[in-house]
Amino acid sequence: MKNTVHGTSKQSRPLWQRASVVVVASTMILGNYDVQRANAFTQISTSEAETAIASDMQLSQTVQIAKKLDAHRGHFGLTVLQPQGTLSYVTARVSLKAKRSNSYLAERLIGDFRYKLKGKIKEKDGKYKLKSKAKFIRGLNEGDRVVIRLFNQQNQLIGYTECDLLSDNAAITLILPDQPSQYGVVRTVYGIDANQDGLIDTRTNTYDYFTQVTGSSYSEQRATFLSSSQTVNTSSFQIAGLPTPPKNCVYTNSLSNGSFAVASRTVQVFSSNLASAITAPPGQVVQVIDVSDTNVSTYEASNLILNYKEVGVSEGSITSTSDYEYKSSSKVKVKEEKGKKAKKDYSK
Repeated sequence: MKNTVHGTSKQSRPLWQRASVVVVASTMILGNYDVQRANAFTQISTSEAETAIASDMQLSQTVQIAKKLDAHRGHFGLTVLQPQGTLSYVTARVSLKAKRSNSYLAERLIGDFRYKLKGKIKEKDGKYKLKSKAKFIRGLNEGDRVVIRLFNQQNQLIGYTECDLLSDNAAITLILPDQPSQYGVVRTVYGIDANQDGLIDTRTNTYDYFTQVTGSSYSEQRATFLSSSQTVNTSSFQIAGLPTPPKNCVYTNSLSNGSFAVASRTVQVFSSNLASAITAPPGQVVQVIDVSDTNVSTYEASNLILNYKEVGVSEGSITSTSDYEYKSSSKVKVKEEKGKKAKKDYSK
């Protein structure tokens, strides 16, 4: 008797062998999602396994479940808004810190993306329609961290933020005030957007926080992740369809706790170990990509990273926030002086 599987004809395996294949495949496919369920298969008796999981159809269903769970993990849509519309364009430099077991890979450039801001929001039926939006897929995973630097038309840095990628597609919205060059403050609002309509899903967590860029020269520029909005004029960051700016900033667990926390800390915007395409002004090393203002522009992050590997991939890894936390030259000088004094006293 012949059994046709995936377009080929070969002798059918005994049911007990087919059951074993399904058990192993279920464990490999589901991974961390449902290891217990996969293990439960092994507890079923041979006769029960023959009845319950011998068919290839059940294996196909298992694959479909795994695909559904994995489909949009780490993907995200990015929108940049400015309610007052004083800027015509803004460039968002997007880079990735890929998560490893106890570290992150150093930043890898995804690209520089130019967003149109003027005329970006149109009121329709009481809601605001977003015109320019980029969607990023492939090569992104839950727990990875995306870094976004914002530049005005004169290539002046006007904002910096970091976001943890989520278990499903995320909607990330960055909001600029009317005078971003003067204040350097950006509001970051994001959360899960499973249906990919550009809005954070109801009954899910919303992360909402402010960052502020200071420093004149590239080497001295730093970004502070604020703990609250007390020092911020929140009226400049209100957008219909988004929550009212919070009094206390809301971060993901990774951004607020542990070795890689950034909440209430100040980090270097352009640390010395970054790749040249990440530290250079937009358009100097890699070409700026125009985001469509009529359709959603979709970009494959893995392909773009490969395209820029010669100039956009930083070396090494990040083992804690301290690796790129801002340390002022005055603090370094004080430490050096203390070290010299200690050495002198020790020699007496």
